[in-house]
Amino acid sequence: MNGQKLSGLNQQAQGMFQDDRLLPWKTVLGNLLMPGNDPDKAKRLLGPGRIR
Repeated sequence: MNGQKLSGLNQQAQGMFQDDRLLPWKTVLGNLLMPGNDPDKAKRLLGPGRIR
């Protein structure tokens, strides 16, 4: 990357779906808690009593 040989996981690389998508094996909260998302904001969006 940028002329450097990679060794191990690249923390700067990310993947993105071509279209909006939820991961069916995750809960709603699990889908909102994907890397890069703020867990407190995700819980506020779901509202009280909706988190499992």
